[in-house]
Amino acid sequence: MDHGNKEIYAMIEEAQAKSFHICENCGAYGKRLMIAGFYTTRCNEHKRPSLSD
Repeated sequence: MDHGNKEIYAMIEEAQAKSFHICENCGAYGKRLMIAGFYTTRCNEHKRPSLSD
């Protein structure tokens, strides 16, 4: 990224870091997993792949 300012870049980095611990299905605390060759973040309830994964 070549455009923007330091504050914007800091916000982007913070969001990326938080995304490693937010379930993609429900927003609860989760852990990063690899499912079907792709990285995903899932909570305990959603850590098993569903039929749509």
